[in-house]
Amino acid sequence: MMTKDKRNNFLWNTLGAGLNAFHSPLFLMVVSRVLGMRDAGYYSLAFTTGVLLSNVGLFGVRSYQITDVQNEHADGVYLNTRIVTSFMMTIAVLLYSLTKADGGTLFLIVLLQGLWRVPEVMADVMHGTLQMNGRLDLAGKSLLTRASLCIAAFITSMYVTKNLVISCFSLVLVNTLVFFAYDIHNYRKIIRNHRFALDREVKALLNSCLPLFLISLIYAYLINAPRYSIDSFGTPEIQTLYSIIVLPASMIWALFILVLNPLLPHLAKLYFSGKHKEFLKYIEMMTAGIVAFSVLYLVLMYVGGIRLFEIVYKVPLMEYRFEFMLAGAASCFLCIATVFSNLLIVIRRKRLLLISYIATALFALGSSIRFVIRAGLSGALWSYLITMILLMI
Repeated sequence: MMTKDKRNNFLWNTLGAGLNAFHSPLFLMVVSRVLGMRDAGYYSLAFTTGVLLSNVGLFGVRSYQITDVQNEHADGVYLNTRIVTSFMMTIAVLLYSLTKADGGTLFLIVLLQGLWRVPEVMADVMHGTLQMNGRLDLAGKSLLTRASLCIAAFITSMYVTKNLVISCFSLVLVNTLVFFAYDIHNYRKIIRNHRFALDREVKALLNSCLPLFLISLIYAYLINAPRYSIDSFGTPEIQTLYSIIVLPASMIWALFILVLNPLLPHLAKLYFSGKHKEFLKYIEMMTAGIVAFSVLYLVLMYVGGIRLFEIVYKVPLMEYRFEFMLAGAASCFLCIATVFSNLLIVIRRKRLLLISYIATALFALGSSIRFVIRAGLSGALWSYLITMILLMI
């Protein structure tokens, strides 16, 4: 039976993570309407790169943290580790941005989209501590506050200044303010005194999470491989179209993640307590739910969803109905693969997971380039679908 505290945790986490999942489609819509398809393509790539580089800061620590039911590491160790990885992420953002230095504005957009994620990454491990201490509601409120303010700041800035650099800078400013004014305050409700130390435990945790970091980095590449192939062999306009087509399916995946994450500590307890039948039952229920929801999504998109996206983005999309179906099917396989991936982390089969990801990434690297060169936008979607099927397998 769900207690009042659990309902409260679920409600706030769902609201916060749900609104957070709308950043990408909403911001892309605003940029495409205000600045046009070309700038929207640049923004989409910068946004995706920021998400990819945030994996350096995350380093797979949160997945390890919320399934640490045997208390292998103290809360302070997780935060100290995240401080180290956030510094690494900042350096990675700066170095990657320099590869776009000849692009002028693109350099600044990529830089700011990366820096925007740094306070969010720092807050993430604090949210893990709140979750493990039964205060996931505080983490949800943080996500809701951050998402609301970021949306307001970006949209207002975009329509007032019509400048993408200023709008991206407003996101960095909002995330930094929320982190210092809200997240640190909530963390201190659980951990009153914290001292930074780069000690043996931090190094041990970094070593334990290294496979998870590599997995998360490859994972982020896998779901965005077609974007990078389009960046090299396509045009910004194709990049924008691809982003719009995969957006609704990506939102389903993002919403699924917010449902899955609160379940992981419970699944870990079931597994380590020997309740394997109940553990497997959860997996079957989640997989069946994903398939059923995906079928419903495909029907709704085919009947009228694509027309709605045409109105919102002011872009002709009905001719890409088949590509929308490919993206929806790919999202189904991605969600199932995400379940399996997280459960392999729960049972600490990191090496097996890493081997699977490397094999799939090698396929994606070659196939996405070949498909994009031969068939453009349609090829990118076929590559995405086949990669997700292989990843699930």
